[in-house]
Amino acid sequence: MPTPANLRRQLPFWAFVLTLALLVGGAILGYLNAHDLLTNEQLVGHSDDAIVDLTRLLSAVRDAERSQRGYLLTDSQGQLTRYHEAAGRVRTELAALRQEVRSSALQGSRLATLQRAVAQKLSQLAWMISLQQAGDRAAAVAIVDAGSGKRLMDEIGSQIARMRTAEYAFLARRAADSQRRTRATVVAIVAPTLIGAALLGLMFFLGNRRIVELNEADRQKDEFLALLAHELRGPLAPLRNGLALVQQSDGARELRHRACALMERQLEQLIRLVNDLLDASRVAQGKIELRRGPTELGALLRDVVETERPLAEAAGLSFRATVPAEPLVVDGDPVRLTQVFRNLVHNARKYTEPGGHIEVALVAERGQAVVRVTDTGLGIPAAKLEAIFEMFAQIEAGRPRSQGGLGIGLALARRLLALHGGSIQACSDGPGRGSEFVARLPLAAQVRVLEAARPPEQVAAPARRVLIVDDNIDSATSLAALLQLAHHETYTAHDGNEGLRAAERLLPDVILLDIQLPELDGYEVCRRIRQQPWGRRVTLVAITGLGQPADRERSREAGFDAHLVKPPDHAELTRLLMARPALRERGPGGAAVDGASAAAG
Repeated sequence: MPTPANLRRQLPFWAFVLTLALLVGGAILGYLNAHDLLTNEQLVGHSDDAIVDLTRLLSAVRDAERSQRGYLLTDSQGQLTRYHEAAGRVRTELAALRQEVRSSALQGSRLATLQRAVAQKLSQLAWMISLQQAGDRAAAVAIVDAGSGKRLMDEIGSQIARMRTAEYAFLARRAADSQRRTRATVVAIVAPTLIGAALLGLMFFLGNRRIVELNEADRQKDEFLALLAHELRGPLAPLRNGLALVQQSDGARELRHRACALMERQLEQLIRLVNDLLDASRVAQGKIELRRGPTELGALLRDVVETERPLAEAAGLSFRATVPAEPLVVDGDPVRLTQVFRNLVHNARKYTEPGGHIEVALVAERGQAVVRVTDTGLGIPAAKLEAIFEMFAQIEAGRPRSQGGLGIGLALARRLLALHGGSIQACSDGPGRGSEFVARLPLAAQVRVLEAARPPEQVAAPARRVLIVDDNIDSATSLAALLQLAHHETYTAHDGNEGLRAAERLLPDVILLDIQLPELDGYEVCRRIRQQPWGRRVTLVAITGLGQPADRERSREAGFDAHLVKPPDHAELTRLLMARPALRERGPGGAAVDGASAAAG
């Protein structure tokens, strides 16, 4: 489904398409209306000509009658000549009328009636002239005195009047239609032009806005990369110093212990940064998976406090936690909720000066479990109480004391709580007056007391034959050395084909296999091992930097038994090794492969 951001980016394109469609549509409508208007004007011209021709026809018939009467009375050849001229005009006007009324069936019918009457009239006039020319003037005068000629003349005049009235009505209708079509033509041309101009203005505005957004995104990207580089370099310097201390300690156990503790803290910080980045991406894409179940918040918070208290005290802060004895159970993912509350406490520790105070309290209010994390730190301006929950948001980049961070923790906390049906709110009286974060989660419908979790007993895993396949030689050899301390027999290989050959020769109990290997990737290595009879009994564990749900699903489909994300948790790795049967008797293929290291358990 398209996102609002994508729709905003597509607006200029669709505005251009709509503008073009409106202009083309307006041009077509304007052309059609103009064509109809021209046709209507031609019809108006025909009506005007028909009215004139009807008037001329009536005048010509009357002229023919008058000239015929004059000839009967005077026997003048001049009158007879004028009669013939008038009769010719009658025929001309009738021919013109037939062309002008051909588009109207009603007027065509009326014209046919008129033509018959005119023909009778002209025939009567011609008969009387022939009588006069034959010397029977009395008979001609008798026809005139009978009045039949007057009746025909009255019929002709009446028919012409009806036809003229119809043409005047046509003119009125066509004039109104012309006005309507003129307005429609103007609207069809002007309206799309105005709308198109408005849309072009909108395109220009959106285009400029998009440019501003891209420039701002580019600036934020540069700032984020600079901040990320700073945050990643931060732990690297202590790690390098710790390595130097270990190398130069000359057996001083206390110094080595301090150096190892320092490196462990900095490594945890690096892992935290990477995990927060990955989790933020998963939440934003809706790909995060919650493993929900009845979770007792009191026990969970006690674990968080136990982890965070030494760090707070080392920073010169007092730390107090208030957790009720009665259990408060929610339906949640304990790993994700631990992440939320550690982020909140970490945020309080980061923004509180030495000598300050942090307090964590858990209470039940109106069917909700409410966790309050309060500090006496830098405080939050009122205008930023909501903005701090945005991704990569930072308060006072120039603050006098900071333990760093990418501005992800609070945004991640809010989104994870929302996935649990909860919420979080920030409160502060202003800069320098501390802050309070209030997280709310609905209590489980049926609360049951959970037994306190007992820490797992540290049981040494029985010796296993382990093959480690990783193209990062340092990663492979260091993990092999760590497993050798636990009396496992370890071998290493550094590409897919070498790993396949080593697995076939060694028949290991467990294969720790990287995914992104040269020559042959880990998925294909796993599939080929599973195709072998001996490969169906091997525990195959993917150890990789790929940690998305799709990556885990692909590992499962390839045949892996487990999927661990680098750096792997040593306790989880130990659990996987313990799940295997005891080390099999070594066969002739138990020798190490080229370049591999081995230590018997």
